[in-house]
Amino acid sequence: MKIALLDFDDVLFDTSAFSVASRKVFIDSGVSEKEHDEFYQQMREDFKAKGAAYHRNEHMALFTERFPKADSGLLKKSLEALNETMPGFVYDDTPLFLGGLSKNGWRRVILTFGNEDWQKQKIGFSGVDKIVDEVVVSKDASKVVAAEEILKKHPKAESVIFIDDNPYRALHSVKEKFPHVRTIQLIRPELEAVRERHLGCDHDCQNLLDVAKILGYN
Repeated sequence: MKIALLDFDDVLFDTSAFSVASRKVFIDSGVSEKEHDEFYQQMREDFKAKGAAYHRNEHMALFTERFPKADSGLLKKSLEALNETMPGFVYDDTPLFLGGLSKNGWRRVILTFGNEDWQKQKIGFSGVDKIVDEVVVSKDASKVVAAEEILKKHPKAESVIFIDDNPYRALHSVKEKFPHVRTIQLIRPELEAVRERHLGCDHDCQNLLDVAKILGYN
């Protein structure tokens, strides 16, 4: 068996574009861009200070508490409608790549970081859960403990790859713990300006087609 550990956000799913769409929904409920953005920044800072990960339900609750003038009914309906569009935020190369992994004998495991309930909701709404074999949500940004638990289940895996956009240097943490894992840093062209390409990864790519070539199929 071969194992592919796959980050979700900004690797399989265009989280940056989804965040822009989500921001518009909140603003359209009846607040200004400035009001929303100042609130959102403070909320994220508060989450970080508490060691908590983002969940949209909590975002909505805090938002409606802070802005009673906002139309909470419209906000709820608009977010539900946004959920229906989430398959459209899956990168075009994701289904083909995941299908290729399966055909070539790879077990496809999403290894993501964040609030477990929200991450699984997001993956479910996107439809990607139906084209992978397992979804694992790490409790820490390094993903080391979660990766270890996955690998313990498959001690005879002949090959392991880990694909991540690497903002928290998870690739380096996992590589240090498990030197046999091939680390693939994937930063899509539109995110080059806001991501840092860290040295020390086994491979550096811009899309999943690049990864397929590295693995010997396309």
